[in-house]
Amino acid sequence: MLRKYVPDPSHVVDCEPLEIDENLSYAEQPVEVLAREVKTLRNKEIPWLKSYGGITG
Repeated sequence: MLRKYVPDPSHVVDCEPLEIDENLSYAEQPVEVLAREVKTLRNKEIPWLKSYGGITG
């Protein structure tokens, strides 16, 4: 049976605001791949990456 979600402030992920230029471009940082594996769900294989880095403003 499903239970109703109980809100918890520790579940909220703080993210930095993304600054977008006038021409709708943004700055990207290099991304480092920390781990790579393939997950199998029934008959489907899904590549799974754990990375560090991303879009910054």
